[in-house]
Amino acid sequence: MLQALHAARTRNRAYVKSSRIVAEALRGCPHDGGSDAVAGAALYDELVRMARDFSTRYRLVDGQGNFGSVDDDPPADMRHTEPRLDHAGAALLADLDGGEAAPTPVLPASFPNLLVNGAFRSSPGALTRIAPHNLREIAAAYATGRGRVWLRGRAHYESVPRGRQALVVTHLPYGVMKGGEVGFISEVARLVDEQRIGGIADLADRSSNRASGSSSPSRATPIRRSCCASCTRRRRCR
Repeated sequence: MLQALHAARTRNRAYVKSSRIVAEALRGCPHDGGSDAVAGAALYDELVRMARDFSTRYRLVDGQGNFGSVDDDPPADMRHTEPRLDHAGAALLADLDGGEAAPTPVLPASFPNLLVNGAFRSSPGALTRIAPHNLREIAAAYATGRGRVWLRGRAHYESVPRGRQALVVTHLPYGVMKGGEVGFISEVARLVDEQRIGGIADLADRSSNRASGSSSPSRATPIRRSCCASCTRRRRCR
């Protein structure tokens, strides 16, 4: 997909239709078995992943249109979205000669894309899932031979009326969706219903529309009940 975008000379130029890039990739990379429709859908799924800044740490593709959201909304059809190479994607292809280079399984990468952007692949009997990493931490680990993998979200407390506190979650760990049937919001609601989590009076999603399809902070807010002994206004808990 990246080489098809490179061949179309999309860096710092106008966007092109995703359907055109998928067609170019199908012509340049013969596939074993299955129909072109199935192979094209798989290629488009990968193009969507590279364009989502909540799926990759360093986005390889700059996408225009609906490429889905962190709420698990699906992307639009490939006829209605438009990609072009982003900075990191162009860096991966910087050493290729011209835009008509033959497809190659090994790219002259200028940074360890597999580690910094992670990967998710499945096949019969095998599953690979590598979380994204910070490029500076990768460089430090390479230099010292030691490193850590941090998978965590971010949250803080805010005071709300009636002496209660809201636990505001602004960043989710890698691989955790905010919306959908198995997203963070639904899971918290399920645990409250099953009484496995107590002290929650309300649960709200106050994310802006801008946060849905970008890395802008989300705002998932479970509001804690106050008790009469610790309520700041000494009022009856409601």
